[in-house]
Amino acid sequence: MTVLETIIVSVLSTLGTAAVGFFFYYLRVLMKEKSLSKAELKENKRTSFQKLLDEHAKLLLDLNNDKPIKVWLKEFSDMSKSILLWSSDEVLEEYGKYVELYSSKHSKIEERELYFAKAILAFRQELGYKNKKDKITPQQVVLIFRSGYKSNI
Repeated sequence: MTVLETIIVSVLSTLGTAAVGFFFYYLRVLMKEKSLSKAELKENKRTSFQKLLDEHAKLLLDLNNDKPIKVWLKEFSDMSKSILLWSSDEVLEEYGKYVELYSSKHSKIEERELYFAKAILAFRQELGYKNKKDKITPQQVVLIFRSGYKSNI
C-alpha cells in the first residue's frame, strides 16, 4: 500500500468513526427530547383530568354556593380548555357526548363557532391526536368550550 492510500484509508476511517459518533449523539438527543415531551404530555393530561374531576365534584356536591359566579365560570372554563387541549381522543369523545346530553337546552351553534372548533381539532392533530373516524365532532368541541356559559363564543 502506498503512502497516499494509507492516508486516504486513515481519513476515511476517521470520518466514518466521526459520522457514527454524530449519528448516535443525534439519536440520543432525539430520544431524550421525545422522553421529555412524553413526560410533559403525561403531566398536562394528569392536571387536566384532576381539574375535570374537581370541577364536576364541586357541581355535584354543590360546593360553588359560596363562590362568586365569575370565579366559578373562570375555573370551569379553564378546565374545559385544558380538557380540549390535553385529553386523549377517547376521553374527549366521551366527555363531548356527556356535554351534548347535558346541554340539551343550549343555544344554536353558529357557523363561526364550528370553524373555531375545527381549528381546535386541527391544533390537537398538530399535537399528535388523530380523531380517527371523526368521533369528536366540532359541535362537541363548541359545547365543551362553552361549558358554564350561557352564550355563544
